[in-house]
Amino acid sequence: LTLAEIRERGRCRPRGGYTNETIVTLAEALEYGKRTKKGVWLDFKDFSPALMKKAFDLCEAAGLPHDRIMIATWTKPALKHAMTAYPDVARVAHTFIRQSPDGGFTTNSGEKDRVYATEDELIAELLRHRDELKLTGFNLPHVVRRGKVIYHTTEKVVRALKAAGCWISIWFVNDPETGELYRRFGADNFVTSCADPACEAAARSRTLRTPGQLRGVSRQYGRGDRGCDPSRRGDGRVRRPAVQER
Repeated sequence: LTLAEIRERGRCRPRGGYTNETIVTLAEALEYGKRTKKGVWLDFKDFSPALMKKAFDLCEAAGLPHDRIMIATWTKPALKHAMTAYPDVARVAHTFIRQSPDGGFTTNSGEKDRVYATEDELIAELLRHRDELKLTGFNLPHVVRRGKVIYHTTEKVVRALKAAGCWISIWFVNDPETGELYRRFGADNFVTSCADPACEAAARSRTLRTPGQLRGVSRQYGRGDRGCDPSRRGDGRVRRPAVQER
C-alpha cells in the first residue's frame, strides 16, 4: 500500500475517547498542536542529527516555540545530541523499571545488565543518568497485562525523583484509579492510549501539569483497543506515533 492508501483506509477502533482516528504526518500533527495551543512531544524511534533537525524545522514552520516542545525518547543518542543542539528544549528519558523475583531492579536508564539491589540504589542511578544527560525528567512505567505486572514504578521512586527536581510522567495510565494513585505520588503527566479515563483522572487534580502549565495528559495516537479493557489496564500496545499531543 502507498502512504496515501494507508491514510485513506486506516482508521482506529473507537475506544476510550478515540473515534475514527486517522494516520497523520508529523507536519499535520504539529499544525494540530499549534491550533490547540498545547505542547508537543517528539518521540524519536529512530535517530540521526539530520532527522532531528528536520523535525525541528517542521516545528518552526508550524510556529511552535521551543518552550512548547519536549523530546521524550528511548534513544540515548537522541538525548545526547539534543543536549547540545537544542539545550533549551525539555528532554525526558523513556524508562522501564523491572523488579526481579529476588527483589532487585533493572532499568534501561542505567548500566546495561546491572541489577540494583535496592530502590535507593536504583534512585541514585536514575539521578546519575539525569545529570549525565541533563534531563528534565523521566517517563516511568506502570504496565499490567492480563493481571500480571510487567513494569511498575513505586511511590518511593516517584517521590524521590520529584524531590530531586525531576519532571515525571507515567506510562500507561488507562484508568482513573491508576491515575489517581500516581497523582497522589506527585506525577506531572500521564501517557495514555485510552484518553477518556486518563483525562478523568487528570481533571481531579489542579496540580497535574506539563511544563508551561499545560494539561498533563499525553494522548498516544493509536488504536487503544487493549489498554481500555479493565482486565488489561496499563497495556498500552498502540501504533507508534510520530508525535504525541499534550
